[in-house]
Amino acid sequence: MRFFKYTAIDNLGKVHRGSLLATSEEETIEYLSSLGLTVLRIKPQKQNILTRLGQKIFRISLKNKIFLVRTIALILKSGASPVEGLKSFVKDIKGGKLKSFILFLILNVEKGNPFYQAFEYYTEDFTEIEVEMIKVGEMSGNLLKTFEDWSKKLEKEKEIRSELISSLIYPSIILIAAFAVVILTGIVVMPRLSALVMEMNTKLPKFTQTILEIGIFI
Repeated sequence: MRFFKYTAIDNLGKVHRGSLLATSEEETIEYLSSLGLTVLRIKPQKQNILTRLGQKIFRISLKNKIFLVRTIALILKSGASPVEGLKSFVKDIKGGKLKSFILFLILNVEKGNPFYQAFEYYTEDFTEIEVEMIKVGEMSGNLLKTFEDWSKKLEKEKEIRSELISSLIYPSIILIAAFAVVILTGIVVMPRLSALVMEMNTKLPKFTQTILEIGIFI
């Protein structure tokens, strides 16, 4: 399987751009057509160091991950078909990695593959523990509970991250202010002080002289 970049248009004339993990261009075109999209352009995505690095950096955010897991839990809880529920869900999502993953998830489920298998392909976004958790939930028939518990776990992780960021804001402000004072001293105060001392023609200790010379250099 590989990623295929596509540009498509729907019945309302809205342009859709994204990438889809599939076995071939034909499969990608056929699948997008089943979603009511007419493919205008499609090409395989080059696999090199830059694209791999981009996949690692531009991962599905924690916010989007929570959104995804909650939505799947709601679809399963409603008793609706996961495929139909995800198809309705994906229409309102703008292009991005989240949409690419959901499209691949739908394609994977429509093929009759296990639900967890789609998550296995996105190793940068879902850990082995999360994939194994989905696999166990699916095999035991407790997929709904798995996604509900996972949603709570991600919410807790979000809270911890928020608390950590909040606790780092004040030290960061102090550090930035201290750095600004050092720069201001070096650029404005030291040159003026150096000029004044040189006019006085006073002999200074070696350390003080060195500091003044640095100020003059800056």
